Amino acid sequence: TVATTVSVDVIAGITLVVNSPTICIGQSTVLTASGASTYTWTGGPNTSTFAVSPTLTTTYSVIGSIGTCSNSINTLVTVNGLPPTPIAQANNPVCEGQAVILNGSGSIGSYFWLGPLSFTSSTASSTITPASLSNAGTYTLVVTNANNCSNKTTITLTVNPLPLLTASSPTTCLGNDLILNSSGGIIYNWSGPNAFTSTNPNVTIPNSTALMAGTYSVNTTDALGCSSARAIDIIIDKCLCPVFIPEGFSPNADGSHDLFIISCIDDRPTKVEIYNRWGNQVYNSNDYKNNWDGKTNTGLKVSGDDLPSGTYYYIIKISDEDKARTGFVTLWR
Repeated sequence: TVATTVSVDVIAGITLVVNSPTICIGQSTVLTASGASTYTWTGGPNTSTFAVSPTLTTTYSVIGSIGTCSNSINTLVTVNGLPPTPIAQANNPVCEGQAVILNGSGSIGSYFWLGPLSFTSSTASSTITPASLSNAGTYTLVVTNANNCSNKTTITLTVNPLPLLTASSPTTCLGNDLILNSSGGIIYNWSGPNAFTSTNPNVTIPNSTALMAGTYSVNTTDALGCSSARAIDIIIDKCLCPVFIPEGFSPNADGSHDLFIISCIDDRPTKVEIYNRWGNQVYNSNDYKNNWDGKTNTGLKVSGDDLPSGTYYYIIKISDEDKARTGFVTLWR
């Protein structure tokens, strides 16, 4: 009898471990097995991992082996349903400066809005005010249910610019036409002093009076229904022409510069006093009519005597001016 020794390796039982993930419809996940050297997934790869995208809750099987020994295990991928697609609404379009009202409905779960300018909101209804042109764009509404599955929808918001309103009127001279101009819309509404109203973009009010001065307002609406308003302060000025006092005149009856003519005083009561170089008053008029011809009417010489050539000092007080005008005028014979 011959004795033989045989070495036998005894492998302990293979214990396989596989994850059991939960996903939402439309998502993917990776199954990962461990505890063996090689793996064979039913309907899948011969690797330890298996990427799956089930649309229903599904059971998967894997066989793990070490040498000639093997074991198998099942795992469950739970697939949860999505919440119903939400309904996104807005008061769309809006005009620049108005309030945007976003409203989500039609689904059960928590609501979350995302939009331009990093806008976010965690309520179904949200308000953006005032709306700017930069608020226009796509807004996304996401609803997440109790299983942490989400569904979403989008809405495009339009923000229309306000009409570019221009309105102008220069300072109006008393008695001239008051002219109001505006543009930028299709509907106009003017209002102003003395119950003034007009629906014309451009308005002419003849024969302006002091009572027409004040604030005029115009509101315009464009084809998109957006409105702008502007107020203008209108001044009704006397618009008196600039006073000019000549530096000299020559009363020699040659038909040229024979009189001391002060411009723009015809309708403005004016007092004129003339003094010689010794400070004696030689001419005085409380209501000057541009008629001084170089003759004295006061002082040492009277009865219309001609004053000699020379430089004379004047004091001129115009009724609607606070300060008297003073200076020198040269008389040439």
